[in-house]
Amino acid sequence: MLRIAVLGGGASPEHEVSLVSASEVIKGLHDLEFDSGGIKVLPVRISRDGLWHLGSLSVPDAGYSAQDLRRLESERPGLSGPRAVLELRQRGIGLVFPALHGAFGEDGRIQALCELADLPFVGSGPMASGAGMSKLLSRHLLLGAGLPMARGWIPDRRRATEESPESLLAWIRDEEGLSFPWFLKAELSGSSPGVEKVTTAGEFAPAPLRLRDRKECATGDEGIQGVEYPVAVLGKAGDRRR
Repeated sequence: MLRIAVLGGGASPEHEVSLVSASEVIKGLHDLEFDSGGIKVLPVRISRDGLWHLGSLSVPDAGYSAQDLRRLESERPGLSGPRAVLELRQRGIGLVFPALHGAFGEDGRIQALCELADLPFVGSGPMASGAGMSKLLSRHLLLGAGLPMARGWIPDRRRATEESPESLLAWIRDEEGLSFPWFLKAELSGSSPGVEKVTTAGEFAPAPLRLRDRKECATGDEGIQGVEYPVAVLGKAGDRRR
């Protein structure tokens, strides 16, 4: 029998969205239970302060909700991450499904904990997760691989966090030569939180200040017209399976 721990919540601003994602994963696993002949799920809520609250191992529930995950924080004692993954090992968990969003979920730290405990998990490993979370590092890797990208603003940390909006505006517009609209983005947040669209010079000043209020370093891109194509990538380089 396969025992799967589904992680929801987390210490990022995307905590609530993650609870919904985790509950949907648990409901989806219910549909697989009949084909596999043996799945049990352990729901886990990671609180906003990083403590893990482990539920009970049971057959996947088609009616499981985000509210059920929320209740774990008041019903179950919280464990630190390292202690929690050891507890997962002791309960015979064979797979971890991190339905987590943002920092402390998609950035490689949870993945590294699982690897240290020799727990298989869904998704990319620590290095790929960390690279994918950083918009700045992702940009360097993609450009280094020869892939075309929108022209961007790549500041050093001091300039992004300390210079005045007026100075940044002049640099991006005049030195970098980027045309409006611009998209300023929180460097280590998820794909959409912290995105600021700037269409004129007069709109610029509040945008970097709002990002600084989030304790985030900003990057920026020139807006382009195009069509968005979501692409799922399965396997890895050199994998012969189709």
